[in-house]
Parts: sequence; C-alpha cells; structure tokens
Amino acid sequence: PHSVISVPRADIYDALAIVNYELGRRLARSNSVVTYPKWVKGQREVEQHEGVTYRRVPEGIDSALNLLRVLDNRLLRPDRPFRISSLYYARYASQVARDIRARGCDAVHIHSVPNFIPVIRKFNPNARIALHMHDHSLADFDARIIGPRLEQANLIVACSDFVSNAIRNRFPQVATRCHTLYNGVDERFLHIQADPARSQTVLFVGRLCPEKGVHLLLQAMKSLPAAAGRLSLVGP
Repeated sequence: PHSVISVPRADIYDALAIVNYELGRRLARSNSVVTYPKWVKGQREVEQHEGVTYRRVPEGIDSALNLLRVLDNRLLRPDRPFRISSLYYARYASQVARDIRARGCDAVHIHSVPNFIPVIRKFNPNARIALHMHDHSLADFDARIIGPRLEQANLIVACSDFVSNAIRNRFPQVATRCHTLYNGVDERFLHIQADPARSQTVLFVGRLCPEKGVHLLLQAMKSLPAAAGRLSLVGP
C-alpha cells in the first residue's frame, strides 16, 4: 500500500514500485499475476499491462487509522511502533486477503509489512507466502510480536546480506527460510552518460542508516588523499 505504480513504466524515484513492477512483469510471462498498489486520483482502479492486473486500493479509512503513528516514542515503545500494529493498513490487508481468496492465488508476495502475514494466512491457509524486506526493521522490532508472524511465512527474502543475516540472527527459528534477493538496476539508469571528471564531489543520496552502507562509504573516503575530493550526504 506504500507505492503508487504507474504504467507503462513505474516512476523512477520510487524504488519499491520499481521492484514490484519489474518482478510482476517477469512472473507474468508464465503465471497469472495480480498486484495491489495504492490508488491515487487520475488512475484506474483496475488496469492490465504486460500480463499483470493492477487492482489499486484507495487508502480510505486507513489514512485516518495511520494517524496513530503520532503515538510512536510517546505512548508506544521504540520496538513496538504503530507500524507493526494490526491496525496499520488494516482495511487494505483485509480487502486484499479476501480478494486473494476469491482468486484462489497460489503464492502471495508481501513487501516489508509482516503484520499482513496473519491476515493473509487466515483467509488463505494453503497459499505460499513470501515476505520481502527492504530494510533492517525486523531486527529492531519486538521478537515476541514479529516471531510468530514470520513462522507463518514460507519464504523470507531481503535486499542484502546485511538485512537477511540480521533476520537470521534475531529469529533463528526461521533462519533456513531467509535468503538474499538483490535488487536489479532500472535500465533507464544505464542510459545516463557519466562524466565524473567534471566534479570533485562524491554524492550520496538516500536514507542515512546502516543498511545503506554509509559508514563504509565514510571509511573509504578517509583512505583517500585529502585533495581527492569531498563527500556530500543527502537524505533523512
């Protein structure tokens, strides 16, 4: 529910939309694929492209429920933020779970929200469920809440060894189900003609957090001569 997926191409600034879009269109070459992105004004709620059916879900009451995030770090513990509550996108989860059941889907691919797993499993007891993590948050959350949810998943994939190893260490009961699935590169980036000699600045744009490897970049810069250039970090 976090991403708005446009066709014929996903927006280049939304990494999660790109991953969902590219995986879907490849799986659709030999499977029936439905994906459930967020609906925004101007888009069709149901649309087909390259064999993928996009059933877009309006936020509706979820936009009001998600305001409870203001309780984070006030009433809620840091390891139990609102985003792991069963109320987080509760309407979306229920609506999608019922639609999946009506379609008799064999496999369900969930991005980054482990609290969707019990809802999907309740309505689809025989489906194969894969949780795809794009950040290190599972290792930060209360294991007593997250652990039972992960046990209902058949597969857990992460975008890097850093993330997948953290999940294995925190939840050894599902360690054998954890695997690394590296993100691809959108081919549009390959058409950019780089000219590094035009600037002495190394630019990093992204979240300043461990899984992005910023600390490794800082170490690398320290090993260079002082005159080699400078580093600019841009991001939350």
